[in-house]
Amino acid sequence: MRLEHPYYIIDRGLSPALCQRIVEFGEAADAMKAQVVRDPENKVRSSTVSWLGYDSETAWLFDAIGTIVRDANTQLWNWILSGPESMQYTRYGSDQFYTWHADQRRKPYPPDDQRWPGLTRKLSAIVSLSESADYQGGEFQLEILDASPDEPERRLKTL
Repeated sequence: MRLEHPYYIIDRGLSPALCQRIVEFGEAADAMKAQVVRDPENKVRSSTVSWLGYDSETAWLFDAIGTIVRDANTQLWNWILSGPESMQYTRYGSDQFYTWHADQRRKPYPPDDQRWPGLTRKLSAIVSLSESADYQGGEFQLEILDASPDEPERRLKTL
């Protein structure tokens, strides 16, 4: 399926105070080495992550991000959304990375998955919490699938 609007950018959607609260909460959360299924040599990703599930301590975070996601969905896609997955708080150190990947599974979650049986991820949201002057690299890129394969320069969009 080709979407008329495959992405939506909101510049400065969260207040600096809310971003600082997210950073403080994320930095205090238990972290683990980030992993990608089917990448035993860690060529796709090198970083650490904390998984933030929805509960009484994170409701404020899910409410803030969820409001933006629901508004964008209403304006552009009108997907039927059943609820959010856990959020990833990701930390990148020097020379760490996350290369090309798809933010979706090839198939719905298995029917026996306790969290999302038979469901499919429809939307992903990325919130940059660092000032761009504080790091090098880290460009966010999308592949524009409706551009001709014969025009590779038009298939890549850096945001």
